[in-house]
Amino acid sequence: MRFFLAVVCVLCGLGLAAAEGDAAMRQDAPRRPRSSFFWRAFSAMNETERAELMKLQRQNPEEYQKRIAEIAERQRVAFQKEVDAQKKLIADYRAAGDDAEKAKIKAELEKHVRREFTKILQDNRRMLTDMEKRVEHLRGEIKMREEKADEAVAAALNAFLSGEAVPGTPPPRPPEEPGRRGQQPGAKK
Repeated sequence: MRFFLAVVCVLCGLGLAAAEGDAAMRQDAPRRPRSSFFWRAFSAMNETERAELMKLQRQNPEEYQKRIAEIAERQRVAFQKEVDAQKKLIADYRAAGDDAEKAKIKAELEKHVRREFTKILQDNRRMLTDMEKRVEHLRGEIKMREEKADEAVAAALNAFLSGEAVPGTPPPRPPEEPGRRGQQPGAKK
């Protein structure tokens, strides 16, 4: 059972110290948000919530750090409650006298483990969906750049020869088409 709990804790980002309940080890660690808890919460947010958080990051970095720490701490506390509940069920299972009681406790522990596994699976699906969107966006960017390759090369060459730009530095960007700013590449107007 110790191995199983350790695997669940490691998969969820707590590490072996949480699995073994080594309070001294966790107490000495600096109190900063664990990125796995933040990213789990971040991946569960909808697009609007994520956009608001990213806007806050640009406008008020201190408030953003504070908000991230709060999100990560809420996630950590919720996860620790789940780990504690599982530890109690494991202890109850070991202390149980008859097989019927053990079966009941095992079924309850299975619900907890399945719920945690399902959360991880949902997070993975959300991450995959986000990655697929980014891949589609990148494909659009590549297609647009391929279509405008001759123009870009000519503009860079002219910038280099006229002294506006130096090789090794990005050339000036061509003017954007009206109404195109912020639009997904390949998207229709």
